Formats: sequence, C-alpha cells, structure tokens
Amino acid sequence: MKTAKSAPKAQKDQKTDIAIVGMSALYPKASSLKSFWKVVRMGTDTISDIPDTHWSPDDYFDSNQKSPDMTYCRRGGFLDPYPFDPTEF
Repeated sequence: MKTAKSAPKAQKDQKTDIAIVGMSALYPKASSLKSFWKVVRMGTDTISDIPDTHWSPDDYFDSNQKSPDMTYCRRGGFLDPYPFDPTEF
C-alpha cells in the first residue's frame, strides 16, 4: 500500500513575501487607513479603559471568567463615534 507524501515543511527562518492589495475597516485611535499605518509603525498601544460613552464596567465586570453575561476585562480597543446608516446595507 502506497502512502501519500506530505509537502515539505517550510523552514523556520524562511521568509515569505506578501502584498497588501487593499484594506478598509475602522480602527481604534486611527481615523483613516493612513493613520492606522502610522499607529502600527509607531507601536502605539490602542487598547484603553472603557470610555464613559460605552458602558459602565461596574455594571458588567466580574473577575470570574465563567460568570454568564459578564466581562472579566476593563480594557479594549474602542472606536471613536462614526456615522453609520444601517439602511444602506
């Protein structure tokens, strides 16, 4: 009985070129794609405390990760207000 040969494994130090051909999204602390790449290049930490405009951590925080309908984190990547019309979709 013949067995199929597996593809050779990539070497650990081997580099692979990639091309980014397009991007679009909303990013914390970056109002545009250009500012997103600036944040990446500068190594800016975009994780922050929960803004008062979002929700009160005291209402939803529980350090027990298994508590239902609660969060065990007080920080995240939050977006600035952005105009959005769901009827367009």
